[in-house]
Amino acid sequence: MDTVSGACHVAIFMGRVTRAGMIFVPCENGISHNEVENAEPGDLRDGCNVLLHAMLEQAGVDEEGVMSAAALPCGLDDNGLPIGLHLVGPRFQDPKLLHAAQLLEERLPRIAPPQLR
Repeated sequence: MDTVSGACHVAIFMGRVTRAGMIFVPCENGISHNEVENAEPGDLRDGCNVLLHAMLEQAGVDEEGVMSAAALPCGLDDNGLPIGLHLVGPRFQDPKLLHAAQLLEERLPRIAPPQLR
């Protein structure tokens, strides 16, 4: 469905070089693009699921093959580049995977955020 918006989104410019779209979620009192914008967590979750399923469909991924995953920062290499750890678990095992990620994160060294120039 085509919609018209007065807001200028990056999708306008990306649409010049590739297909682009936007996912809208309900906001309290219809207010968006404002510091008082407020959306319910369930609506945000639903919007994220729409995005996930659209991406999987575009990638040709069978949803039966989707697994739980988490990424953890583990440190920096000798050049100061980040090193990460990916945890992958069975489908629908997010709580177990997130618990394992939390335990690992508690034991991994803290990484200072990069200094912006």
